[in-house]
Amino acid sequence: MSGFIRHNSEALKTLRQRGESQTDWEWIRQQEQAGAEPDMSDPDDAEVTEAEFREVLHKRQRGLQKSPVKVPTNIRLSPEVVQFFKADGRGWQTRLNRVLEEYVGQYS
Repeated sequence: MSGFIRHNSEALKTLRQRGESQTDWEWIRQQEQAGAEPDMSDPDDAEVTEAEFREVLHKRQRGLQKSPVKVPTNIRLSPEVVQFFKADGRGWQTRLNRVLEEYVGQYS
């Protein structure tokens, strides 16, 4: 268990008004007047190399679609249909789209 106690802003305001704040405001004022910058570092935070940073950015960016652009839409489906297509894992929307394309091809 950590030694931190979480309070919302209203609770903190009330504590300050009652003089129950545990922050040493005088020390903070002295540090500010001396021109000291607050230490925002986290000793448990590991350094990230530029290569690691780029790798994460690369993974998060979606590339261009391989096939013609699809139209985003919202559709309500029965739970059974969604469950059926999701049962095979990733790509369920693509599989559903293929089934609908086949249907359109047969009846157009």
